[in-house]
Amino acid sequence: MAETKRKIRWSSAWADARELVWAHRRRLLLGAVLMIVNQSMGLVLPASTKYLIDVVIGKGRTDLLWKIALAAAGCTAASHMAAETFGDEWERVCRLPFSLYPHEKILPPSRPLTTACAACTC
Repeated sequence: MAETKRKIRWSSAWADARELVWAHRRRLLLGAVLMIVNQSMGLVLPASTKYLIDVVIGKGRTDLLWKIALAAAGCTAASHMAAETFGDEWERVCRLPFSLYPHEKILPPSRPLTTACAACTC
């Protein structure tokens, strides 16, 4: 006998989503702020190149060279630290027992967990 697909009740789904977002609003806000900061740090290197060529070399303002180098080095270090932190968290997720993941409650990921965790050096 063919199994019938249950119809999604969107009002119930939105209520559940709102409840989840409200319960985790501080973490979500912190994550959003960190993502914005991380993305804006990615703009520092192209901007520093522009100022290096236009202002330092073009106009001879060598006094700005240290500020530009410091900003670029700081943003590179911060991006590296963020990438390392994400890598550490990913390895922790990979070490969790496979039975912990509720397969019947989530959609299948684009990459199966077994292949995604194969890259871990756990």
